[in-house]
Amino acid sequence: MIDYFEDKADEKPDWVSDKNCSIKIYKAFLVLEEEKRDFINRHRLKGDFKKKKSYTFSMREASTKAGIKHTNVTSLSRFDDIKTFFEQINLQLAKEKEERLKKFSGRSRGKYESSKGELVEEISKVKKENKGLEKKDVEAQLNALISKMRPEIKKLLFI
Repeated sequence: MIDYFEDKADEKPDWVSDKNCSIKIYKAFLVLEEEKRDFINRHRLKGDFKKKKSYTFSMREASTKAGIKHTNVTSLSRFDDIKTFFEQINLQLAKEKEERLKKFSGRSRGKYESSKGELVEEISKVKKENKGLEKKDVEAQLNALISKMRPEIKKLLFI
């Protein structure tokens, strides 16, 4: 996890500074973004995303994760830049959630999407087909049996 932050060290926004708590909040943003992205990638049902906090995070949650007081973050001189960055991350996470839901919304889950009436109708149709196949199978077996019988036995059976 530390390697991840070291790789991102070169790409830090200009509001991040080692002189104040902005570096901590920035790292907390990255960690929370990764956690929420993992949540989005593991879930695909609309019901999984009922609560917004499951796929986005709050500024207070980020400050808690960073181990600093929320008031310290809001009192930073570049708070507007921090807030903009925070909103961009949450907006991106919300877009990813929507794309994830679109990706899986059209997929069929088999018979679970059919109504009871449709299922009853399909079952009765399948039963009728099965009876027809049974009848054909019985006829075919009898015809095969009769064709293999000796002629004198056939004559006795079918007088």
